[in-house]
Amino acid sequence: MPRFTEGSRLPDGPGHRKIGAMLKRDGKMSCSEKKPRAARRVGLCLLGLVAAAAIVRGIAGSLSASRFEASQARMEGAGRYTRAADLWKPIPPEENAAILWEEMRERATSPIDVEEMLADKPDLVERAGAAPHSLSPEEKALFAGFADRNREFLDSLRRTAERPRYAWLSQDPRRPYHEWEGPGLAGCMVRYRVLFAAAAVAASEGRSEEGVDLWLLGVRSARHFVREPFSTLHFFFGLMVQGMATAGVNAVFMDQPVETDALQAAIRALDPADLWEKWIEVLDKERLGQLEMCREVVEGKATFLSLLGDEEAFAWRHRGQKLLFWAVRPLLQWDLAKMQEEEIEHIDRLRNAGRKWGLGGGALGGEASEKTFPFWRILSREMGWRALPQAGTKVAVTEARIRIARLALACRAWRNDHGAWPASLDDLAPGCIETVPADPFTGRDFVYRVQDDGFVLYSVGRNGRDDEGSAEGDADDLAFRHTERPGRPR
Repeated sequence: MPRFTEGSRLPDGPGHRKIGAMLKRDGKMSCSEKKPRAARRVGLCLLGLVAAAAIVRGIAGSLSASRFEASQARMEGAGRYTRAADLWKPIPPEENAAILWEEMRERATSPIDVEEMLADKPDLVERAGAAPHSLSPEEKALFAGFADRNREFLDSLRRTAERPRYAWLSQDPRRPYHEWEGPGLAGCMVRYRVLFAAAAVAASEGRSEEGVDLWLLGVRSARHFVREPFSTLHFFFGLMVQGMATAGVNAVFMDQPVETDALQAAIRALDPADLWEKWIEVLDKERLGQLEMCREVVEGKATFLSLLGDEEAFAWRHRGQKLLFWAVRPLLQWDLAKMQEEEIEHIDRLRNAGRKWGLGGGALGGEASEKTFPFWRILSREMGWRALPQAGTKVAVTEARIRIARLALACRAWRNDHGAWPASLDDLAPGCIETVPADPFTGRDFVYRVQDDGFVLYSVGRNGRDDEGSAEGDADDLAFRHTERPGRPR
């Protein structure tokens, strides 16, 4: 029988081809014998890869566990480590903030003539709040009888304003986000805008008492959000409402004769607290709550989906899920350790360096977002850990406007008592205001100048430079100007 070597041609015919496929050619395997050997090689390669992955995972797990334990020790040493039981304590039902959510839901859906005002003239509410005397008679008529036509809405505000307190920490943030953020915040914001605009229009038409009552009702009903906030969302909601209220001070209190008692009530209604410190406090609590939720993920008690409020969120129950958790746990531990280190660093720097760091583009004040994280920082991405663009600037700007508004009201009270504007802000304390607040951007007094037809009062703003009260170009002064119009009663 002829011996076939590599490169030889088999004779034609099906028999020869079949025989040639079964023969050994110079010690080499036939095609049919190569298949089991190749499968074994693939299996060995896969087994080696699995072993290598297990070794890498073991090393990564050891390193991440070591760093996680070190960050835990730092948190405990700084007195910052806390568990869910310490953050979210049970409280009496009558103090539960869930009551407020029901009121907010009713308020956001209660009948109020917002659509009519905003349908054809989207800038009507803004113009009414800033300069109600510039509205046409037809535009002013839209606000006529506001209090009578919106009693349900105003009653909801009164219930909130008269409540002694709301216990925000009863709201467990491990609940789905759409629940604990509270319903109707956007709808309520629009209604607050209309409320302050109606107050300004009422005062401009000589109904000063009605305008003051509406203005005070709006401020007092939103004060809970700033004084006892549960999250930064609620804090900024209350902050924006108070910011809207400051825009109506000129129209409600300065353009018409107002009793000194009403001016004092307005000064007390605008929160005199250090809003920067309050923001740091609520930010710290919120981030500690986020860290506690992330610890539940690392400990296998929750999944990423449960953080996002998915009703179908699963726990790590099945084998495939447990295997996935075992594989990614080192990444989760490393990310959580990094988050805990950042929590200590950021909050301490905000407290020690204050506004200078928070307004200078730091991790909490600059334009940081989820895109700044590498792919392996899974928890940071899910929690939006640094998604607070320009938060520090917003707090400082609103705080400056609130302090300026309180000083302007105190100047009006001084004029009621003395018949002229005060020569200096120092004249206001303690008769018209407890203490004269400082410019939050500089720590020094606000700039105050008496003019022939009124006064100007302003903060030098973020740049720290006196731009004569201008906000044009690169100037960013925050100014309150009161100009007495001819023929206006004093």
